[in-house]
Amino acid sequence: MSDHRLQVDLDPGRSGSDLYDAGGTISGAIQLFSAESLDCRELTVTIGWQTEARPHFLKWTPATGFHSHRNLSLHRGVLNQGSQAFAFRCELPQDPKSYNGELFDIVWQVQARLVWGANNEQTAAATFHLMIPKYACHLEELKGRLLPR
Repeated sequence: MSDHRLQVDLDPGRSGSDLYDAGGTISGAIQLFSAESLDCRELTVTIGWQTEARPHFLKWTPATGFHSHRNLSLHRGVLNQGSQAFAFRCELPQDPKSYNGELFDIVWQVQARLVWGANNEQTAAATFHLMIPKYACHLEELKGRLLPR
């Protein structure tokens, strides 16, 4: 079996923050290393959010699942051996904002998916926080208290 590695890099060159303004833009690159050439059926990026529930003493669990905001097709066809980068850019919605609560969290992600051959698939993801625009620039120092993890 050949070696393929997939990685999501959010906004290379950005100041290291994973806080993004609602209604703003997110960009980045999907980094792919392949030990051999392969026939790529699709390389896609999906930007979306999901809820993550915590155990609750009443055994109540909110509905979970990934909610897609935008799907982008980055490549189809032959991928050459070696390292390659595929850039993406997407406008972000106004809602829902990232949330860290007692019962559940709202978590935003950029998910990459590479499909090749008959049934081969590899995925990678990076998380980020969607914030109210005027507060995003001030939250970096408070991030540990407001968005623990």
